[in-house]
Order: sequence, then C-alpha cells, then structure tokens
Amino acid sequence: MGSISNRTENVSLTLSAPCSLKPDVIIYCVVCSIIVTLILVCNSIILVKLRPFSKYHHSNIEVLIFYLSLFDLMASIMLVMDVYDHLTCFKRWPLFWLGCKIIYPLYHISLNMSVAILIIMSVDRCRSITTPMKAKFSKKCIHISVMISFVCSVVLQWYQIYSQQINSKGSCSLNRRTKLYSFSRILITIMRDFTLIIVFTVTSTLVFLSFLKNELYIASNAYNKNKPRKVMLMLVIMEVVFTLLVIPYDTFECIMLLKYLLGVKISNKNAVSIMDQVLSILQMSNCFANYFIYSKMRQHLHNRSISTATFDIEFKQISNGSNISSPAHGASPVHISDTTNIKEYF
Repeated sequence: MGSISNRTENVSLTLSAPCSLKPDVIIYCVVCSIIVTLILVCNSIILVKLRPFSKYHHSNIEVLIFYLSLFDLMASIMLVMDVYDHLTCFKRWPLFWLGCKIIYPLYHISLNMSVAILIIMSVDRCRSITTPMKAKFSKKCIHISVMISFVCSVVLQWYQIYSQQINSKGSCSLNRRTKLYSFSRILITIMRDFTLIIVFTVTSTLVFLSFLKNELYIASNAYNKNKPRKVMLMLVIMEVVFTLLVIPYDTFECIMLLKYLLGVKISNKNAVSIMDQVLSILQMSNCFANYFIYSKMRQHLHNRSISTATFDIEFKQISNGSNISSPAHGASPVHISDTTNIKEYF
C-alpha cells in the first residue's frame, strides 16, 4: 500500500535497479500533480482575497478560513514529495533524516488541523446564533485556540514521526509492522473523526432549534432575513464534504491496520493497493474542494458586512426618534443597548 500513508517498507528495489513505473502508479502521479496544482492555486486565491495583513476587520469565520487554507497549503508539501517518491521508485530521499521525520507527518497534521478548525467554526457559529446577546469569541481567543490545536495535532502524530525513518536503501519509509503504530493510528483516527461528527451534529441541531424558536431572529427578519442561515448552511456543506472525502480513506486504513493486528492475511494485494490509491486521492481532493465553499461563504460574509453597516444607520435613526416598522406580532422588542451584540448575530 502506498500514497498518503507512504507505505514503503515493502519496496525491494536497489539503487542500481531500473525504475519502471506501472500504469496505475503513472495515473496516480498525474492525478496527484493535478490535485497539488489545484490546492496551490485555489488556496492562494483565498488567501489573497482575505487580505490577512490589511486593516480590514475580519470576522471570526474569515480568520478560521485563512487558517484552513494555510494548512491545506501545508498538506501540498507532502503530496509533492509523495509524487517524487513514486516517480523515483522510492530509491532515494533528498531531504535527509530531518526531512523524513517532518514532511510526511505534515499531511496528517494538516488533516488534524482541518478537523480542529471545523470544530471551532461550528462552536463559534452555534454560539453566535443560539446566544446572540452574549459577547462573541474574541480574535485572541480564536488565535489561541488554533495554536493549541496545532500543538495537539503535532503531539498526536508522535507515533508517525517516531516511525518515519531512512532505511538501508536510502529512502524515507514508514515502519508499520509494529503494534504501537497500528494501535495508535486506529485510536487517534477514530477519536478525531467521531469528535467532528458529534460536534457537527450537536451544533447543527442547536442552531436548527434556535431558528425555529428564536424571537430575536423573527424581530430582526426585516433587516437580515436569511444571513445566519446562509452562513451556517455553507459551514454545514463544508463539514459534509469533509466527511464524505476524508472518512472513507480513514475507515479503509483502520480496517487494514486492524487486520494486521488480528493477524488476518490480505489475499488480493493488488486490489487493496488500487483501493488505497483511489481513496487517498479522494481524501487529498478535500484540500482544494473547500475553495468553492470558502468563496461562497465569504460572499455572504461580505454582504453581511454591508447589511450590518445599514443596520447601524437604522439603529441611529431609532435613537434619534425616527420610526421604522415594528417587529412581527409576538416578537420581543429590540433594545438599543444591545446593538453591538445583535450585529454579531448576523
């Protein structure tokens, strides 16, 4: 098995042997090259559009989208080296011992970060929509959460960093023939994926219930009718896409590792290898698929900022004695003192 997991321990080529690429390996390398190009282009566009170093006031979601794009770009480093390894038949590794320890774990670290950032996004949106009168999470809190998540992501990959090594043939290989690696990989993968699914389900349910009964949403309907729903919908789509693209490979790898732990012999290794490559390509595509969701979400966020500016003007008119239409029947009145918190609701 190869691809994302860098399963090179069974490579028997010597440095003097010719490198002959099989058709499936050529197809894999071509597809990976296309994916790397899309990752670099799409995520670079997102970073440029977000203007992270400008004086523009970024929302929490925009800050998190910036981090998500950044870590998707980080994943492309491993994909480039994976293509290189396949093209050279895993004969030589140019980045020495330290590069071997760092490059391949980068992909799984970035995957862990994607899960962590999606969880932070879900909690942030859930809090803003279900409890709009409470202060939102500060930018400092968001940055600290991301940094803590990064440290945890690196620590969680200790078993892979430990197992990556330069073998006797001079290639960077991953020693999976240990129960320590297999058990750690299965446990961490299951915990990571189930945490995302549970948080995603709970926050989405709370938001849905809030939309059904929240009186503030009804009262403010004349100003920003569907803004919270649209932003939350984009987040839900992002999480569903992530689940569909990432979890199939995680499930497949856990099954293979579990078979190893149980001593079950794999009969059709060629079919397993092809399945590994197909599912790994599917998982890699998550790094650029989110671009289209980012773009749509950012469009709603931009429209929201314009609506919020209009909202401020209308509230100033209220404070100056101007009249606007009253809230819907049965809805609670909106107080001027809550203007700042109300804006964060949209």
